[in-house]
Amino acid sequence: MGILQQRDLIFTHLHLTGALWDQPPRDSFEDRVAAVGKHGCPGMGMGADELDRLITNYSADTIRGVLAEHNVTITEVEVLIGWDAPEEFSGPARNRIFRLAEAVGAPKVKATAVAPPGVEIAPLDELATKFGATTVLDPNVEGDKLVDKVTDLCKGEIGTMFSGGRDWQSGASAGGFGVARMRPFGPDFVIEAVGANRFPPKAGSGPDATGLKALQQAYMMTAGTGHLTTLGVYQGNLTLPAGTFAISGRTHHSGQLGGGANSFRDMPRFVRLIEKGLFDAKSMATGIYKLEQVKEAFQAAADRTTVTSIVAFS
Repeated sequence: MGILQQRDLIFTHLHLTGALWDQPPRDSFEDRVAAVGKHGCPGMGMGADELDRLITNYSADTIRGVLAEHNVTITEVEVLIGWDAPEEFSGPARNRIFRLAEAVGAPKVKATAVAPPGVEIAPLDELATKFGATTVLDPNVEGDKLVDKVTDLCKGEIGTMFSGGRDWQSGASAGGFGVARMRPFGPDFVIEAVGANRFPPKAGSGPDATGLKALQQAYMMTAGTGHLTTLGVYQGNLTLPAGTFAISGRTHHSGQLGGGANSFRDMPRFVRLIEKGLFDAKSMATGIYKLEQVKEAFQAAADRTTVTSIVAFS
């Protein structure tokens, strides 16, 4: 059974407190338990530090009594150290966490790690492979041959349009009127996410700081019946062959609102992909920041030292 079909979903510590681990919860423990029970949710997570304080100030029996009153259980004790720092999660520290879980009847302990700002991300080709790429090309190495190399990878098995294939002719600019390919072969779907270098990046750069070359290449490599989604932000003018644009055009999806993404429709799809191991969401979370660190989050994105900058609101 997948996440979307479960009937025994729980609320984690962060869901209920509206605060990070080192910040006080917005609502009392009693109010949170009552809210969980009111909505028919059977369980909740508890941060280890808060649970330790509650047991110290009251007692484990008092905590159990509040839970029983609303027919709610603590299903997991959550700790911010663990798999990423085994030296911090051993000996007395480890025993303390499990004693807390036993005291309130929690069946499991969940260890969590947050990548600190400035963490070094993996090489881009390695990340691309994690996200599903089977072929990784470096535009700094391929240069002007990048479009031809990508389109050649997508020629298909039939070289004639009249048999349902793609035109394999070579010659002038793809799609030029009267010459070359009227319906050029290439990828059916291209997502451009390059953009201009608004600030000098610290993690390498493409061959063109304006990003316009990458935008042009993305358009030119898309199949004549394909779809191009552009997500980058640019300044300046883009030049395209008139014939390619006029009679061998692609379907263009502009980047506002995520290039046509719909959260209500797409989030369940993303969850299913993650559940099946088809999408590595964890490798995208390379920078997690508090609200007061929003400036650092933007700076990391500008420096291109993070895949994504995630700001956790409290």
